[in-house]
Amino acid sequence: MRRNPLVLLLAVLLLSGCATTSKRFDKAGELEAQGRFVEAAEAYIGVLERDRSYDGAADRLADVGARAVTQLFDEARTLDQSGDPASGVDRLDRLRRLVDAAGAVGVALTLPTGFDRMRSRLVDRAVEALRDRARAAEARRDWDKAVEAYDEALERYAVTGAVRRDVVAERARALLEWARAEMASARFRSAYDKAGDAVASLDSTNGALEQEARGVWASALAQGVRTLAVLPFWQTESFRRAAPPRLRDDMNQSLADDRRETPSPFIVLLDPAESRRFVRVERIDDRIIDRNRMADAGRQLDVDFVATGEGVEFVRTERVRREESVRARFRGRGGADTTYTRRDLEVRFFARVEYRVVDVRTGRVRAERAVEADVTDRFTRAVFGRNPADLDLSDRERRQFDPAEWARQDDELGLQLADRLSSQLAERMYRDVLDLID
Repeated sequence: MRRNPLVLLLAVLLLSGCATTSKRFDKAGELEAQGRFVEAAEAYIGVLERDRSYDGAADRLADVGARAVTQLFDEARTLDQSGDPASGVDRLDRLRRLVDAAGAVGVALTLPTGFDRMRSRLVDRAVEALRDRARAAEARRDWDKAVEAYDEALERYAVTGAVRRDVVAERARALLEWARAEMASARFRSAYDKAGDAVASLDSTNGALEQEARGVWASALAQGVRTLAVLPFWQTESFRRAAPPRLRDDMNQSLADDRRETPSPFIVLLDPAESRRFVRVERIDDRIIDRNRMADAGRQLDVDFVATGEGVEFVRTERVRREESVRARFRGRGGADTTYTRRDLEVRFFARVEYRVVDVRTGRVRAERAVEADVTDRFTRAVFGRNPADLDLSDRERRQFDPAEWARQDDELGLQLADRLSSQLAERMYRDVLDLID
């Protein structure tokens, strides 16, 4: 008889599953024989998760599980007495997971009498041990380790009530001292972040401490804020020859109009109108500005950083997606038939712009990078060997022949490219300046 391949496959899979479950059951028995009752109970649970009716598994889990519960509870008590409450909590949590997992496969195990009371006591001791560790770190002025210990107490043990309020306040106090230490080292951004973390963690029950944190927060920002002037970008000669005439001006205008927020309150952008006015008055809007001129400009504008650059590469490419011959008639009564060529084009603009950021105080270039962007659009354009005005065409068809319409389309594509370039430039320059502020 011919056998159904699907039936054979299912039979093989079933036998394979049975073999795997059998191996799991045998492994659980080995662990049980070795006195490793917790691991054995977890292994029996694995067997029942695969096959609730597996012969003998439920009975073995009931027996070994009870021993595992006793073993874990005794280990937790011993750890409590030896001064390791954190490990004791871990044992009790494993015990609870074991009871819950056994219940999920139909075997009832019972938590020991006094389980909740013991766990509560161990948690209290573990939290107090972490607070002691944090205080010792504070005494060493190791603020990172102190905050780490407070965070562990709050997150690992989910403390509540008065204890939580005390730990939160202690953590905030450590953050404040850390912020003050950072300010003393002129690391104002770091101080601002630490004080801000303290503010965010406190509530009305710690009003005085919150006000103190806000004061440090504001002071760090006031001392650390830096001003950036973005001067208009220029262009290399090769960029000027290849790019649409308005691309450089559109990019500068887009940069000036961009009112996006800087990525940090530590960066204040000089009013672009003031930058443009300065460039016009100083007559430096027709040349590439080197770092010395940038530093001079920054001193006159009373800013901390100056950024500018130039377009260095522009490429325009066209790809003919479709070309067809279109029948038309000459205008006038009795106009003769003729044809013209219509092309569906994919036009791509690509540009590369380089920029640099100068630290006005030192006159050094602190960041020097390039951004690249491209835009693509599709246009339909037509050509005719004679004057297309002689053809009988609709308004839409006539625009396909119009060089002025072609230029308008290129201008629109160039404007999209300018917006994309200015967006990338602003984002990258702001990030570079932020990286220069400690």
